[in-house]
Amino acid sequence: MVEGSRRILGLCLGLLGVLWLWAAPGLVSSNDGSHLALARALLRGDPRLGDEVALTLWVDRSRRDGEDYSDRPPGTALLAAPAVWLGARLDPLLLRTSLETQELMVQPAAPRYAETYAIRAQRHGRRAPPLLALQGTALLLALHCAAVGIGGLVGVGLLLRRRGVG
Repeated sequence: MVEGSRRILGLCLGLLGVLWLWAAPGLVSSNDGSHLALARALLRGDPRLGDEVALTLWVDRSRRDGEDYSDRPPGTALLAAPAVWLGARLDPLLLRTSLETQELMVQPAAPRYAETYAIRAQRHGRRAPPLLALQGTALLLALHCAAVGIGGLVGVGLLLRRRGVG
């Protein structure tokens, strides 16, 4: 590949990453919430979801002996665990900044998800972590998704080039 082409490809991938982050809506479904709840549970060293069952919207979960578990396979949660861990370190700072400025720093969830989350938490009478407190997690998960997506595109490109396609 010519040096100029590499620069253009790098710029395009960088632009794609920025667009990916800009368009990231946060949690959009019970599936997303269940993966996040599972990642947070695994980082705690306990597969039970506890109060974070609310992130599943009480849909993508399993219940056994009075305890809630994610019904998602653990691969995605394990892959996202470093981003979730780092994001959790940013959560208090972004929450404090949002409360002080009365501005949302990072959108933690899409509006429909947030609405459903609040309604179902109230209906189930369960404590639920405030979505506003998950801004750092949402930011790092968006970065993680962009990196995995761009890594996948680069991997496919390299594989195609190796096979003589394109």
